[in-house]
Amino acid sequence: MQIYEKNCAHSNFCHRLAAFFSFNMKILSSKAALQLVIAEIQAHKKSIGFVPTMGALHEGHLALVKTAQKVCDRVVCSIFVNPTQFNNSQDLSSYPQTPERDIALLKEVNCDILFLPESPQEIYPDGVTSMEFDLGNIASVMEGAHRPGHFQGVATVLYHFFNLVQPNRVFMGEKDFQQVAVVRKLIVLMHAPIEVVCVPTQRAASGLALSSRNMRLSAQQQDEAVAIFDAMQYAKSNWQRFSPKSLMQHLIGFFDAIPDAKVEYIAFADADSLEGVLEWSDHQSVRVFVVVWFGDVRLIDNQLLF
Repeated sequence: MQIYEKNCAHSNFCHRLAAFFSFNMKILSSKAALQLVIAEIQAHKKSIGFVPTMGALHEGHLALVKTAQKVCDRVVCSIFVNPTQFNNSQDLSSYPQTPERDIALLKEVNCDILFLPESPQEIYPDGVTSMEFDLGNIASVMEGAHRPGHFQGVATVLYHFFNLVQPNRVFMGEKDFQQVAVVRKLIVLMHAPIEVVCVPTQRAASGLALSSRNMRLSAQQQDEAVAIFDAMQYAKSNWQRFSPKSLMQHLIGFFDAIPDAKVEYIAFADADSLEGVLEWSDHQSVRVFVVVWFGDVRLIDNQLLF
């Protein structure tokens, strides 16, 4: 590498290439090791951005890392398939895990630190159980109603992670909009000085939201799943023509002709409170939330209507 640099010392490309090969992302598997690194960062008064993930990374996750790099001195990414947020054991066991590929992707974007616990016991030394937080109505509707205990599990693992990483900002995707609201509530309960940065949903050219679960879809199912985006686009363009109840029936119709698709729920909710919408005029801003099964794969998405 040194010889190559000498032969093209004035080439910006060579300098970038050298930086890429010399970059050494810290990969930490224990809380103790992570705490030492965090203490060093804080001693140098550097800001910390945190990107929590469950792995099987895609461009959506990398967009979070890249956004964090623009506003934070150091970026910590975690990969941990958190058992407390799964209320379906089969869903937990079938969740895709691609650690070697994930590490390569994070190195490509120069992520500073990867926290990769070796087992749930590293995070839950006293047993894999959820704490109980007063998350309010935002955690009891939609995903909260359909996945009992899910948000308590999310809040529990992030409570532990926030105490370990002590980030200035946490970066999350808009696709998990309700989860973002829950995390903001958790931060209030923790009295933690953490800013939540919600990054726009990354989509394939077809409009399908990027998701780790897409890896489990067949090629045909991936084509069919575009109906979620089509339905949301229809809602955004036509909400003024219909009542919420009538529009919902139109959206369900997008999936009637797809044998492998099963709508779990479609909801219109206030963009701030997540309160259900009965009349458009009662709300200043509304989002549509769509959850559909394609075979045994559950996909979620949402979009702002107004």
